[in-house]
Amino acid sequence: MEIYEQLRANCDKLLEAYHTNLEDVQKLQETLIRDILPSVTDELNLTPDATEWAKEWLSDTGSIFRIARKNQFTKSFTLEAIRKNLVWRLDNLWQKAEPVPMSNVHYLSLDALDPCGRPIVIVETVPLEVEVDIAKQGIMQFFETVRMNLYEAGKNVGRGQGIPLQCTVVLDLQHLTFQRVGLDIMTWAVREVYPRFPGMLAAVFMMNYSWTHSGMWNVVK
Repeated sequence: MEIYEQLRANCDKLLEAYHTNLEDVQKLQETLIRDILPSVTDELNLTPDATEWAKEWLSDTGSIFRIARKNQFTKSFTLEAIRKNLVWRLDNLWQKAEPVPMSNVHYLSLDALDPCGRPIVIVETVPLEVEVDIAKQGIMQFFETVRMNLYEAGKNVGRGQGIPLQCTVVLDLQHLTFQRVGLDIMTWAVREVYPRFPGMLAAVFMMNYSWTHSGMWNVVK
């Protein structure tokens, strides 16, 4: 119950911040689409398709809110962070290779939410059987899919209601193998990918955890 109360309080606080700052975030989105996007389009010589893809992300109010919140809603810092994030996305997510198959990742139906009304993702650990670059692409793909799912879920929420700003992850460690390369990839993900999707994970619950996993937990923390 203590964990639930803490998560409930965090969720309520996040939604309060969202509604309090929503108007400013929407004005920020207008600035981004009107001024920043054309600048990035010219700088990187983007195609119309790439520009439209970038605009879709800038239209994701939840994502822009989370970045603004990370930067304490300071406009100059937020604009700079979003611009850097946009360039990173174009370099790493736009028109990449075919999606990496991830049969160990399960996005539960929106009928199955956590007690705070957030989507749930179940991730089963599996031995690394692909090249490192492919595994890294799969991790970026995972975070982007979660973002898109939150964005789409928010479209179906009525005005004034609490939109899903975060998801809950259940990580099953049953088949975790202690490969050095796996730990290196996890460290890379925590340092290089997660900061591009700030505040998107409300909680990570570990199943089949034992003291042998303490080293991995230290990396995640």
